[in-house]
Amino acid sequence: LGYITILKNSAAREYYKDWEKLKEFSKRRRELLAREVVGEHEVVSNFIHQGLFAPNEARLGCYNTTEQEEDGLFPVALRWDFPVHVLRGKPNLSDEVIHRLEFQERAERLGLEEELRNVNTLPHGGGYKIQLPYQKIDITTTSFGNVFTLSGLKPASTMSEISEGKAISEFGGMAITDPHSLPYTYRGEAVIGKTIDLGLGDPVAKLRPVLTVKI
Repeated sequence: LGYITILKNSAAREYYKDWEKLKEFSKRRRELLAREVVGEHEVVSNFIHQGLFAPNEARLGCYNTTEQEEDGLFPVALRWDFPVHVLRGKPNLSDEVIHRLEFQERAERLGLEEELRNVNTLPHGGGYKIQLPYQKIDITTTSFGNVFTLSGLKPASTMSEISEGKAISEFGGMAITDPHSLPYTYRGEAVIGKTIDLGLGDPVAKLRPVLTVKI
């Protein structure tokens, strides 16, 4: 991640207070848009999936599965050509899953065993799939931000493309400062299977998209 700026003491408390107001504003705005687009409706789920969930706890792209308002139902959106899966959140991660993912040794070394057992997370979507087959990423922190160096492009089409000692295509190396510039697509339903396999939530329903509004 490179260098991170933090807030302390009264500045941190004021920031968190403002965040609480913005979170409620975001929820009210979604309900207003729903009324304007679809008319009268019943709200079954209205959770945030990134931001501050508590002081010193930020989440990006995932829900807190122990939030129980609106019956704890969470939509997991994949691509426009896949159903929206609705899952009921559950406490996670289990000890069995922690061991299966080989997190135990690392958690003990960092003193994070209890935090890991109570992470209670669920993805809000399928996430991104980068459309480049690089095998290695090196990150260099500079005065103008992080530089991501991509290498290990496999396979090369001919031996003549392989640089001696580097095992990458002569045209395959890439250094970028903004990952958004890379070509990508969205991952599919395999994410749902993995989510259920790891015990992050229980499937409740599949919703067929009728209208997509991006604002």
